[in-house]
Amino acid sequence: MQRCDSDALVLFGATGDLCYRKIYPALYHLVRRRLLNIPIIGVARAGWTREQLAKRVQDSMAQFVSNPDGETVERFVSLLDYVDGDYRERSTFDQLRKVLGNAERPLHYLAIPPSVFSVVIEHLGGTMPRGARVVIEKPFGRDLASARELNRILLKRFPESNIFRIDHYLGKEAVQGLLYFRFANSFLEPVFNRNYVASIQITMAEKMGMNGRGKFYEEAGAIRDVLQNHILQILAFLTLEPPVSSGGEALRDEKVKVLKSIRPVKPENVVRGQFRGYRREDGGYPGGHGARGPAGGRGKYWPPVRRIDQAYGDRNLVCACPPPAAFE
Repeated sequence: MQRCDSDALVLFGATGDLCYRKIYPALYHLVRRRLLNIPIIGVARAGWTREQLAKRVQDSMAQFVSNPDGETVERFVSLLDYVDGDYRERSTFDQLRKVLGNAERPLHYLAIPPSVFSVVIEHLGGTMPRGARVVIEKPFGRDLASARELNRILLKRFPESNIFRIDHYLGKEAVQGLLYFRFANSFLEPVFNRNYVASIQITMAEKMGMNGRGKFYEEAGAIRDVLQNHILQILAFLTLEPPVSSGGEALRDEKVKVLKSIRPVKPENVVRGQFRGYRREDGGYPGGHGARGPAGGRGKYWPPVRRIDQAYGDRNLVCACPPPAAFE
């Protein structure tokens, strides 16, 4: 099969926290290994210039890359371009199309609030070449109905082979290592099952606070931000059966089996908390409702209990347990 690599990378939300903390450092390592040499176009509504984006990337390298190589950073910056504009305006996408030039297979990475996924996808579908691809970050919709609607819009504008629904947390080496830890460990594998394991506790601890993400948390909330994706992915890795192959679909099939075995969460088994200082955060909820807001929660930490029904009973008890001092 002939490879058809992407010939441009477009980052929506280029001035945001996810790009700054995760995406730019990852792209740096691709540039360093000479695996990335295509144009990188940032798109945002921050009123920035290309020079300001370049400075943002350099700051990201300084903070999140250990001993960044100056020549690599320079090559990285040389690939950058920038389009500023409102995601809801067609003119933003017309300008993006001009900057892309003759690119036939641009890859669009949507590191933006879920509320604008649909409008961006519609604009991309109306302005980009047929070979365009799109990467959708979590959370994928606010509920089942909105997730289905988002999927409908995606499939209307892009073929399934050009759609990538991702959870960036799975790129962590520690997360990827869970499967090897379980199935490639001849000492552990025979006893890592319901006959010998009564409960599993999953702790997701972060050193950082809100870091300017008040607006995002007002839209998504902590449960949609990390529980329904990051935590459930780890839960699946820890409890799934061995996949029939190393392919992505085989792994997905086993995850689905686990998720279908999970009993619905009872409200009395969930405690929602909130970051200290959240109500003073830029974009935070002015009335201070926080974790008492709409379903989905605006807090940051929670200890839900989930029971998994498996072939021989329901002994597996999985908890997501936060450091209690982190919320108020």
